[in-house]
Amino acid sequence: MQVGARAAEKTSTAAELVTAATAATRELDRLDRAIAGLERQREPANEAWADGLARCEQARDALVQRLLEAIGALGKTVALGTTDELDVARRELEERLRADAEIQALTP
Repeated sequence: MQVGARAAEKTSTAAELVTAATAATRELDRLDRAIAGLERQREPANEAWADGLARCEQARDALVQRLLEAIGALGKTVALGTTDELDVARRELEERLRADAEIQALTP
């Protein structure tokens, strides 16, 4: 692969990762608002409430971890000039977003 094609591929992959990360931050904001709403309701004796809160917290924690990994992959890619790590990070972030959206749909 020629240098120009490689740079274009890296730029494209980085742009896709940034797009996924932007979507992830919006999802993170929604999760934070859902957690805040659940905490305001504060029904610790209610098992459904506790499960919903736990699912939202787990989803938020996993999403934060994926964002940190994506940032690390982006930094490593810039340093090494490869796109493999970006592709993996982008796919994992997109999968996490889909899973979080499913959790949100199930949470009252």
